[in-house]
Amino acid sequence: TPLARVGRAVTVEGVPACLVPPPARAVAAAPWCAAPEGAGAFSPRCEGCALRPSCPGVPAAYLARFGDGELAPRVAHAR
Repeated sequence: TPLARVGRAVTVEGVPACLVPPPARAVAAAPWCAAPEGAGAFSPRCEGCALRPSCPGVPAAYLARFGDGELAPRVAHAR
């Protein structure tokens, strides 16, 4: 990816982990930033997602308006 080629770490706020391209990582929005109200909501589709433990979630207002169709939950692989 272009991010990997430049060798820089990238972090994004307020984006669910399943929509962040590697090697970037998602983090919860800091309390001082202009985070959307209701950040940290999860859709029923997020149940069982392998990224859920480290995912900051989705703004609740976004889910209410647009739904969860673009979320891409990751299935944990059995070992």
